Amino acid sequence: MQQFQLTLNKEQLRKYCKNKRLELYNNGQLEKISKKIVEKILSSEDFIRASRVALFYPKKCEIDVTSLLKYDKTFYLPRCKDKNLEICEYKNGDILKESNFKVMEPINEKLEDLSILDIIVIPALCADKKGNRLGYGAGFYDRLLKDKTIKAKKIVVVPNDLLFDEITNEKHDIKCDKIISA
Repeated sequence: MQQFQLTLNKEQLRKYCKNKRLELYNNGQLEKISKKIVEKILSSEDFIRASRVALFYPKKCEIDVTSLLKYDKTFYLPRCKDKNLEICEYKNGDILKESNFKVMEPINEKLEDLSILDIIVIPALCADKKGNRLGYGAGFYDRLLKDKTIKAKKIVVVPNDLLFDEITNEKHDIKCDKIISA
């Protein structure tokens, strides 16, 4: 567990985390970490009981949880629309389109009733043991998760190397319910 994080501001921590993830990717560890995280998700009571699960499509150096898509659940992926995320149903084989952020996104209709989601699996540059996460700084997930109709369990996935005891959080940052790391 890293101990220096509180001496770094958010931008310094983002830079550190991006470099660390690139290192994990380049040495082949990120793929192994992703597989272990998927195994933990699959064995979690939250996933076993869930019927509607929102995932994310990974960028190059992010945890990849897309192997979950083969399981018998209804899945959703996010799409950026202006400064917000829309959640769209996704089935294996549906068309994805590359966004301005170089992320593959669904073209399906957005989900209007977010209260039906059971789990939202959320990417992060890093997280802490208290449920705080650090994203890229655009606030997409914080804005989404402020929606009071969302009752889903919010699960963040990060490598062990990017799970800290504590990271700086601000008033607008939304805490998550569970961190899964490997």
